[in-house]
Amino acid sequence: MISTHSPETHPDPLLESVGVIGSGIAGLITAHILLQDGFKSVEVLTRDKSVGGVWSGARVYSGLHINRYVLPPRLSRLLF
Repeated sequence: MISTHSPETHPDPLLESVGVIGSGIAGLITAHILLQDGFKSVEVLTRDKSVGGVWSGARVYSGLHINRYVLPPRLSRLLF
């Protein structure tokens, strides 16, 4: 029986170029994981001048305030 699975018919997918659209946190993590998994050519595509997506330093708006509550984590009483 002749095997149909040869390097000529099934090239190594790790050698293919991969494009990640967006340089926000999800795009950066995706590119990092692809590189860790062995992909050789990973390119992050973005329209912005800097990475970071909506949290990029280039997108900091004057007067921007973020509501942040710093409370110790507690379990709901409904769980007991």
